[in-house]
Amino acid sequence: FPYAGADAHENRFFKSIAKVGVGALPFLPSRRSEVETLIRRIVATTAETVEDTAVALSSEAEVARIVKSHEYGLLGIVKNRAQLDYALREHIYHMPYRSKQLRLRADFLILIISEAQSKDSNGAVYHAKVRSVNFGARGLIKPMPPGDEAGKRASQPYIWFETETWQKVAPALSYEGHPPHFGFTTRMAFESATDVADLLLVREPERRLADELRSAGATVRAFDETSTAASPFDLASLRVRMKASWPDAKQEIDVRFNPAVGEFRWAGGNATWKELMFSSGEVVSRIHSATLAESAIGAL
Repeated sequence: FPYAGADAHENRFFKSIAKVGVGALPFLPSRRSEVETLIRRIVATTAETVEDTAVALSSEAEVARIVKSHEYGLLGIVKNRAQLDYALREHIYHMPYRSKQLRLRADFLILIISEAQSKDSNGAVYHAKVRSVNFGARGLIKPMPPGDEAGKRASQPYIWFETETWQKVAPALSYEGHPPHFGFTTRMAFESATDVADLLLVREPERRLADELRSAGATVRAFDETSTAASPFDLASLRVRMKASWPDAKQEIDVRFNPAVGEFRWAGGNATWKELMFSSGEVVSRIHSATLAESAIGAL
C-alpha cells in the first residue's frame, strides 16, 4: 500500500505478515526498505523452512486432529464389578500378558463392562491417561487384585497399567453383543464416538466416510469383523463393517473398506479413498442411491 509514514510498522496488514504470512507492505519510490527486506528474506529461505512454515500456519484444528489421530487408547475389558471398583480405587488396570498379541503403547485407557456385570452403568464407562506400564507375575501387583485370594495365579505373566484419575465417559458408550475383539482406539475416534463400535474407526478413510455419511443425514453403525484368530492389536488385521441408512430408505447398506487397495465397497458400487477425499459428496450420493435401490428390490 502507498505509505511513507514512520508508523507503517504499526499497520495491521503489515503485522499480519509475521503472524499468518499474508498481508501488505508500505511501498513507494521513497520507501522501499520493507519490500527489500521481505524479498531478501524469501530468497535466503531454504525450501525446508518454507515447508515448516506452511505446516506451522495450518489451522489449529488440523494440527490438533493429527495429534489426536496418533494418541492411542487401550480398550480395557472389565470382567466384573469387583475389577472395575479395584481399577477406580487403585488406579490400576491389569490383564494377562500375551507377548504376541499385546500393543505395548497406550496413551490412555478406556474401561468397558457389560450390562450383565453392571446394570446401572455399562459399556465404555471410564477413561484415564496412562502413567506407567509394568510387566511381571500377577503376584507382584500391589495391592493384590481381586479374584485370586488363594494365589493360584500368582506366577502367571501379567501386564498392569498405572493411571491418572479416572474420568467418567458421559454419556457412557453402549454396545450390543460381545465387546469388540480389536483392542485399541485413538483419541480422535474416542472423542467422536457414539457407541463402543465407533471406537474402531481408527483409520482415517473409515472415520472420514462415517463423518461424511452422518453429515448427509445417514445413520451409521459400525461392527467389528476382525477375525478372532488375529491379534487384537494389529491394525492391518482390523476389519470394520459400516451399515448406513437414510430416513427415505427402508434398507440398510453394508460398506466395507479394503486397506490393501484403499477402496470402499458396497452392493453395486465402489469408491477409492482418493475419491472420498476430493469428491466426498459424489461418493455419499452413490451410496445413498445404492441404498434406495436395495430398498426398492426389498419391496418387490
